[in-house]
Amino acid sequence: FFDKGLAYYDSKDFQEALEWFQRADEKGHPGAQQYIALINDALQEKRKEKREKQSFFDKGLAYYDSKDFQEALKWFQRADERGHPEAQRYIALISDAEKAKERQERETVDFFQKGLEYYNNESYQEALGFFLKAAEQGDANAQNYVGLIYDAGKGVKKDELKAVKWFQKAAEQGYKSAQYNTGLQYYEGNEIRKDYQEALKWFRKAAEQGHPNAQNFLGIMYENGFGAKADADEALKWYRESSRNGNSEAQRALKRLQG
Repeated sequence: FFDKGLAYYDSKDFQEALEWFQRADEKGHPGAQQYIALINDALQEKRKEKREKQSFFDKGLAYYDSKDFQEALKWFQRADERGHPEAQRYIALISDAEKAKERQERETVDFFQKGLEYYNNESYQEALGFFLKAAEQGDANAQNYVGLIYDAGKGVKKDELKAVKWFQKAAEQGYKSAQYNTGLQYYEGNEIRKDYQEALKWFRKAAEQGHPNAQNFLGIMYENGFGAKADADEALKWYRESSRNGNSEAQRALKRLQG
């Protein structure tokens, strides 16, 4: 019994080995209990590793489902190191996704650069075509340029509704120039409905990122009570910020208010 247990133990078949060592122990073999203890420790460690690798895999899956591929990859690699059978498949999927993302990013940059070349050469229709391709892939700078082209009617019919649509897409990504442009659309309210509160919101977002024109408009809005209660201190604060950033209108407003 003991020798059979030892043979299974040496081949790492701990469950079978345990059964034979237990039989040997029942017959009073003096070495059996030592191996039973070793096997129990090994089986406990094995169960721990199994739980751990499943935990790593589950974390990877959660990040994968939320599209956080870098974090997912880290956990799938840990699961793979511990022998999880499905981890390698997801590692390969992430690798493919990252390669596709890199290709798309290169393509987006190329579209934007071509659009910029045409824009600088005043070939606005051609520029719009390339900017739209980059904008549709989520490039905030391109989205802002699409808004500028529609807002000014350069090479296309002027369309402020399309302009604000693209300005706002870029603004929602934190692009400060687009935040300012979105605020300006709502402030002026030509084709879209004038909305001072919405204008104030977008001017503030741009102003907090240091956009001098947006800071000046915040000063104007707080001075005149547009979209918020009139507040001379708040108006002065934003005129000062804008003035420090070189805005001449804000500098004139400061001189007027401070005498």
